[in-house]
Amino acid sequence: MYTDTNLQFIREKINTLKTAVMYANTANAVNIGNDIVTALKIDDEGQLWLLANRPALHTTDDILHNFHARLHFFKKGADFFIEVSGKASIVSRCSLYLNYKIFDTNLMSKYQNKIVIKLALTVIEYTEPGTKKIKSKIEIAALKWYSWFLRMVSVHHDNRSALEKLAQIH
Repeated sequence: MYTDTNLQFIREKINTLKTAVMYANTANAVNIGNDIVTALKIDDEGQLWLLANRPALHTTDDILHNFHARLHFFKKGADFFIEVSGKASIVSRCSLYLNYKIFDTNLMSKYQNKIVIKLALTVIEYTEPGTKKIKSKIEIAALKWYSWFLRMVSVHHDNRSALEKLAQIH
């Protein structure tokens, strides 16, 4: 059996962050809007299952069921973020939820105003903006010398006003 380590890595990172901003790219007048979503799981086929808010004015039958979406996963204090995009589809019936084993039947009443979205991941971008570059020994020595030089070499600063200095010259 083949284990995809990249998929496992992304699965762990998304489970760490859990929430994302979803940008739905549709041209349809009646569609799902941008939303804050919660990641439920990533299955072995590389599909991301999300929990989103049901649009207030429309039933799931009115909504475009297939659309392109981009998600930005982030969390305050985390030293990384993930952006994913792909083809999304809305899973609208409770029986489908149970077939895919996403929810326990006892939790279904809690999520009546939610919908489940399945996103086929096509583009995944993982970024660690806070990573620090490891400095070489030469760079460390140059920084130490520069800080020593700034401490040792000082310029005398005269606190008198410019008028007092001019009066002293004449």
